Formats: sequence, C-alpha cells, structure tokens
Amino acid sequence: MIWEVFRQEKPGDYHTHCGDVHAPDAEIVHHGGHTKLGQNHPHYRANRERFHQRWVRTGLVDRFARQRGKRPCGSVSVCVIALNEQEYIESSLESVYPLADRIIVVEGGNAFSVAAGACTGKGRSLDRTAEVVTRFKAEKDRRGVVEFHRPDRPWKDKTEARQFCLDMLEPGDWCLALDADEVFYDAGLWRLSALMHEHDYITFGLETFWRDFGTVGVEKWRDFFFNMRCFRVRQGDRYRTHLQVVNAEGTPIDRDPPRRKHHEAVPLAAHYPWVKPLQKIRRKLDYYRGQCRDRPIRSDYLERIFLRWPERPDEINRLGTHPMGGGTCEPWTGRHPEPIQRRLEAGLFGWIREVKGER
Repeated sequence: MIWEVFRQEKPGDYHTHCGDVHAPDAEIVHHGGHTKLGQNHPHYRANRERFHQRWVRTGLVDRFARQRGKRPCGSVSVCVIALNEQEYIESSLESVYPLADRIIVVEGGNAFSVAAGACTGKGRSLDRTAEVVTRFKAEKDRRGVVEFHRPDRPWKDKTEARQFCLDMLEPGDWCLALDADEVFYDAGLWRLSALMHEHDYITFGLETFWRDFGTVGVEKWRDFFFNMRCFRVRQGDRYRTHLQVVNAEGTPIDRDPPRRKHHEAVPLAAHYPWVKPLQKIRRKLDYYRGQCRDRPIRSDYLERIFLRWPERPDEINRLGTHPMGGGTCEPWTGRHPEPIQRRLEAGLFGWIREVKGER
C-alpha cells in the first residue's frame, strides 16, 4: 500500500498525551490499488488465510457478534431432553448458552422410564433436575431464552419428546438437540457456529466418558457420534426415531440432496452417559433392557464389567465395556469442558468416590 501523510508544522499543532505525540491536523490519504498486485499480492493471500484460520473457522468472529446481540448464522434453538440429570444439566446449559437464541428444556420421562422406576408416574425426574433448571432461569438466564416444559404424563418414547421440541421451531431455525449430560467445549461450540454458515446438517464427534472422569470409551463407543441432531429446519421435518430425522417425503436428512452436509471428526462436546451415581446406573440399565429389546443388555454388566474395571482393565476390555457388547476404554488426562472442569476442581462431584470404590 502507498500512504501519503500531510501535516501542518506550526507551533501548537503537536500535543503530548501519555508519552505519545499527536498531530491533530494530520491527514492520511490511501491510494488503494496503487501497489498493482492488490488482492493477488502474496502477503494479502497469506494474511487472509491466517485471519480465516484464526478467527473465522474457529467461530471467534461469531462469538464477538453474539456478544453484541447479532445472529451471524441465524436463529439457534437448543432442545434439551432431561431426566434425572441434576449432576450435569447446569453445565450443559452453561456450555450452549452463548450460542442459543432459545433453549427448550423438556423433562423427558417416558413409558420405559416409568417401567424402570426412573421417573414419577407423570414422567418427571426423581432428583433435583427441575430445581436446578428453575434456579438457572432465575439466576443465570440474563437474556430470558430458557423455557422449561414439564409433562403431566410420560412421553410414549424419546421420539415423542424430541418431536415436541421440533414442533415449536420454524423453518430456517437451527435445531441443536441435546441430552442434558452433553456439554460443549467452548472451542467446539464456536467451531460448530462457524460450520453453520456453510452447511445445513452437521454431525460431529463426542468424547464419551465411562464410569469416571478419567476414562473415555473408544472403538464402538465412538460409533455413536452426534448424528441427526444439528440441522437447519425445513418445512415437514420430523423425527422418525429419536436418532433419525426425515424430511416431508420421509427421506432421512443425511440422504436429502439439497442439504449441505458436513461431518466434523474432531470431538466438539463431551458426553457423560455412564458417569453417574450407582443408583442411576442401575436404573439406566433397566431402562435400556426395556427399550432396546433387539440389542440385549448383559444381565451381569454392572457387577462383572462396570464395577470390576479398576481391578482388571485389560480383561474387561477384552470382554467389551459397552453394555450392548464390544467397545473398549482407555485412560484420559485432558481437560473437560470448562463448566465440568470448574466443578471437578471445586469437588462438586463427590458421589464419584462411591463409583470408584473409594471411601
């Protein structure tokens, strides 16, 4: 670039402030394009790529826009199904709050939960989940985006609960459907926001923790990535199952040609489905035995696999750590999403000592 700087050198034109020298009558004229190469200059191309890598693809530009009340990728509705999640739901809400224009929390007890003794007869949690959500709304929902729906009857299944949320959205909205034990990494949330600019349907990896906060599931565990739960809504979209969304013609959205699809292999969030107090693990196993009759759950899973892991991890990896068979686990020493890491360091997950066999 070529710059011409003009200034009047008269007594009193220059003033000092905090050690700087100012010329109040200075004028700068930018002769744009006079370097001939312009946008083809190698420095321009390199700097543009560096800017996109650091700010655009990471979603940091979106984060700054959101902080100023903008919606850079459109309206984002986060739909959370929660049942007996007092350990995680506040962390989950905290993690998505900066991106959300609307957070729909639905207490998700269904017929299978009732049969497993995991909810009340109205489909409501047995623990303090509702209290935690209510407190979050009162104390931390500065923008008034959280709404809490409690059923007067159990849902037929999880599909019905998901559809209840989807029915409240408009075509063009982003639907980000979560379970209440899924917590985003901050960098993962803004990477997702960046992807929303160029795609209509996004899947991504999860770090799935098993048994405690230092053990992560691998192999089969990673087959259950975040699928069909982050998409731009179109007229007629509906849940066929709680894991499959179809369009108005009944075609699954991952095979819907007009939708721009993307899979991000890097984990953007952490999932804690099997890091729970033992009583909840027992109920969870009973729930899956009722719901997943085509994929039997081992009758001795808790005693033979889950509780014996510290004694014989190699043997149990050979047996398979997933409750439906297969899968292995390995140690993990990274940092958890900030809301979880903060609570870990404050000692707020004291129940984990029982799971680990500590006194």
